[in-house]
Amino acid sequence: MFVSDKPSAPKNLRVTGVNKDSVSLAWDEPDQDGGAPVKRYVVEKADVKRGVFSEAGDTQPDKRQLKVSKLLEGNDYMFRVAAENEIGQGKPASLAEPVTARLPFGELKVKKPISELRGATCHMGSNSVTCHLTQANTTRLNPSQ
Repeated sequence: MFVSDKPSAPKNLRVTGVNKDSVSLAWDEPDQDGGAPVKRYVVEKADVKRGVFSEAGDTQPDKRQLKVSKLLEGNDYMFRVAAENEIGQGKPASLAEPVTARLPFGELKVKKPISELRGATCHMGSNSVTCHLTQANTTRLNPSQ
């Protein structure tokens, strides 16, 4: 007689990208599928301030990656992912540390005419302008000028 069980936890959960309102995750399949094929992976997120996990999305069994969007810039999030088969959802794999939703390039101070900062988000200070640049903009600007 063959008895099926829930799958084991996915392996190697990792962050593959961070932005101001999203985090991209990837993982490897679990060691054990519980004797029944994995039907989907369930990704959950928790804002560290609230500490409550909620479903952020799911994927087909052959796609072991997900971009979790609609995050709040500056907030810290925990993520976990679980494999699910016909018996149920197995134990989740969790990240060891929280991830902060933020611009991946940080803050860059540039001495350039404002007209050359197209596409950047700029904030006026008392005696300077600080701009957040996208990847496309960084190739056009020389911070040393």
